[in-house]
Amino acid sequence: MSDEAAPSSHPDDARAPAVDVGPDPVHGVQIGAFGLLNMALGGATTQHLWFNLGEGLVLLGAAVFLACVAITHFKQRGLPTFAEIRERMMASVKSDRAKR
Repeated sequence: MSDEAAPSSHPDDARAPAVDVGPDPVHGVQIGAFGLLNMALGGATTQHLWFNLGEGLVLLGAAVFLACVAITHFKQRGLPTFAEIRERMMASVKSDRAKR
């Protein structure tokens, strides 16, 4: 008998295992687009409540998008240590003083 598994006909089995890189920012874009649609419909029909609801959804979508991008960034690069932050700040101060 062979140690190899029988080949599967399912197309998803051919992919490499997924790596968790963070949430997908498209969810924030979808919320924002839905809010924009509500703003357009509310503004066109002069229904201020719908317009305000859409505005809130656009802001929520932007916040979700930025949070997803930040989480993905920190999962890929890792959080900087205090020593790294201090080193970057000191290098920035030194370069600013050298320019003067």
